[in-house]
Amino acid sequence: VPTIGPSPPRSRRNFQEHPAPVSCVALHEGGAGQGTGVVASGDCGSASVVVLWRMTSKGRPNLVVMRRLAPPHFSGVGCVAFGGSGLLVSVGARPSLIAGDRQIAVWRWENGSLLASIKGHNAPIYDVCFFRDLVLTCGEKKVQAWELRRVQDVSGSHSTLHEHT
Repeated sequence: VPTIGPSPPRSRRNFQEHPAPVSCVALHEGGAGQGTGVVASGDCGSASVVVLWRMTSKGRPNLVVMRRLAPPHFSGVGCVAFGGSGLLVSVGARPSLIAGDRQIAVWRWENGSLLASIKGHNAPIYDVCFFRDLVLTCGEKKVQAWELRRVQDVSGSHSTLHEHT
């Protein structure tokens, strides 16, 4: 019967790259049986940081920093989630951590580029996930769906987030 408990002291490792307490974590697994993946972790500091880690688990688990992202969140990162096509979404801190800024940011995690950001809800956002090409957020008494759209205008081609209707 599998059990969950603290790992033996020799196998326990701490990876400390955040300037503030870590508030959220998400995993994007590599190919089947590869024992690799990418981990995103966000912190609840005033200088919000999302750290992307390359993870290997053959033998002893190991995390190596790939890059640091500077989200547009002024009050820390409350949630992170990976989606298809190399996307990562982050949202401002939950109200239980710090007064949430309600920002949603979508990244291409392979190169660290910020694709789009928007102020998402009229109240704090509690969680985020992807469903196919939609970003789903939940807040006080509602779930909201967002579409990431490519837009061509005078400033060039860029992505925007729109409420899904």
